[in-house]
Amino acid sequence: MNMQIDKNKVRSKFQIPPEAFLILSVGELSERKNHKVIIKAIAQLRDPEVYYLICGTGNQKEYLEKLADKCGIRNQVIFAGQQQHEEVLKLGHAADIGALPSLIEGLGLTGIEILSAGKPIIASGVHGIKDYVVTNQTGICCSPYSVEEFKNAIEILKANRELYVHCCEEAPQMALKFDIDNVKRKMEENYRII
Repeated sequence: MNMQIDKNKVRSKFQIPPEAFLILSVGELSERKNHKVIIKAIAQLRDPEVYYLICGTGNQKEYLEKLADKCGIRNQVIFAGQQQHEEVLKLGHAADIGALPSLIEGLGLTGIEILSAGKPIIASGVHGIKDYVVTNQTGICCSPYSVEEFKNAIEILKANRELYVHCCEEAPQMALKFDIDNVKRKMEENYRII
């Protein structure tokens, strides 16, 4: 989905510098969503340009805030709370990449929306997510338990412009496969076969 936004205006709402490399996650602040692995990966990067914006609420907020403090990157991790869907779509366009580090996940519609904004995703290679995050095509899959793999994925997509652009171009094409009209058509084909 192509949305015209003022990227700097969207970022400024959350005090994110225009030149920052912005990672976006959307989902409850819970153990299952595994936001901690991204916070630890950013800490290991030691790159003040990398910011992490998390939209959502949950029982792990205080833990994650303390973790960001302990890692020395509290100013690079923004807890945006619950956001309206329209705002999340704008943030998808204003971000550089998405992050889906979940331990367990279904299809994950947020990931598909980030892809439709033309953004690559660093993600856990778990069921559901790996249906649309393909390494070096639409992003990079990592072990949900590997801080090192997520750190490397961030570094690669930030530094390798050719790969980043390729993933940005492929992302919307992958998202289209999950468009409701395409899904209906595929279901009709399957029912005809049966």
